[in-house]
Amino acid sequence: MLALRRVNSEQAHLVANAFVAAPSVPSDPTVRAAYAELSDQAGRWLARLTTDRARRPIRVVFTRCREPYADAQELSDSIRFNQVLEMLPAAYERDRRHPLLDASVGGGHDCLRAVHDIVSHGWLGYSFDRDGEFSAWRVEHRMYRGLARWALATELHAQHSVLWTSGELAEFKATLLSPDLLLASWRGSAMTASNSRNDRKVNTMTDAQSEEDHDKTLFLQQLVNDRATIAADVVEVDPHTWAIHGFIPVGGDVIMAEFETQDQAKEALGKLSAPEYGPPAP
Repeated sequence: MLALRRVNSEQAHLVANAFVAAPSVPSDPTVRAAYAELSDQAGRWLARLTTDRARRPIRVVFTRCREPYADAQELSDSIRFNQVLEMLPAAYERDRRHPLLDASVGGGHDCLRAVHDIVSHGWLGYSFDRDGEFSAWRVEHRMYRGLARWALATELHAQHSVLWTSGELAEFKATLLSPDLLLASWRGSAMTASNSRNDRKVNTMTDAQSEEDHDKTLFLQQLVNDRATIAADVVEVDPHTWAIHGFIPVGGDVIMAEFETQDQAKEALGKLSAPEYGPPAP
């Protein structure tokens, strides 16, 4: 399992309180754009994971069982050994509908949840507890781009913060929390709660560059241990972004981590050790 990140209790309470107090504003142009990007990118990720484009495609099976798995380990075993994910579609939860994500069977909400289960609970083996879900948010943040990351923070970190601090499921909202609040939670440092969404860009969450680069290296090492193939070169995405790429058991050739400079990408590449193979999957 990828290194587990422990959520800061004080900070998670601030995030939970901010989410509960925040209004749902599905008509807000920025909120709509963020959720549209999140839905689109989640759909494309799921297509990579489940179609013939993948080397080991995962089959998603919709069920009426509310809890198909006894625990996260059972879900992970199903993904790793059987390439099957069972899930209750959002359409069957008629009393809990998201104001912006498509709730039809196989729609945007199902795509987001399926990608989360396959990647974080299936491949990486994170549990369903507070630290597992917090770690999942930090990993999946890197899979998305632009405003989608902002909406993802609401769907993963904010909603799960409400659950573990109150014991109650959070209602679905179309809202974006303060980037400063999310950044403080990402870093694990306490700050004064703020419910207002300001005009700062969501990429303020990607400060603390050295810590981020360390996390990316750990993520890449886990992929190597899970039999991914890391290419020996780095590629230029744009003048300010360099990426490490390679092949994973599903999805084929993909971008695995992005860095601000070529030197940072090469340094991370040089830190990777040989894969530590375990017993082959049945």
